[in-house]
Amino acid sequence: MIAASAAVWGAWLATKAQAANRKLTQEVALAQFRQDWLNMLRSKLAEYLGLLTILYRTDGLEDDAHRMEMVKCAYEIQLLLSPHDPSDNELIVELRTMREAYERRDAEVDAAKVVALSQAILWRGWARITSDIRGP
Repeated sequence: MIAASAAVWGAWLATKAQAANRKLTQEVALAQFRQDWLNMLRSKLAEYLGLLTILYRTDGLEDDAHRMEMVKCAYEIQLLLSPHDPSDNELIVELRTMREAYERRDAEVDAAKVVALSQAILWRGWARITSDIRGP
């Protein structure tokens, strides 16, 4: 009788440990997925801003290949962001506004707002990752 109780108790503890390990594995995988997303978004934002700057300074807006690369990068950024998040939408609008200003050769173009919005979105993502790792 005692042996049977010990076996049941041991099996129950093993099941609880497996469930805890499975949950931890899922949380780590989710945090890694979010970190990969943040890295990709950061990279695409930097690429877009770099392309805009290079194209503006080199008269590259006449170069269809560079324009296509810039448009592709803009869509990749848009697809990485949430259409339901107001700050994500604000960033998309600012990226478009900045591109249009560059196309007009507007000398007053300033990337500061785009950089600030980008940093806020990236920081929010990082805070979510650390929250996931720490748990509720």
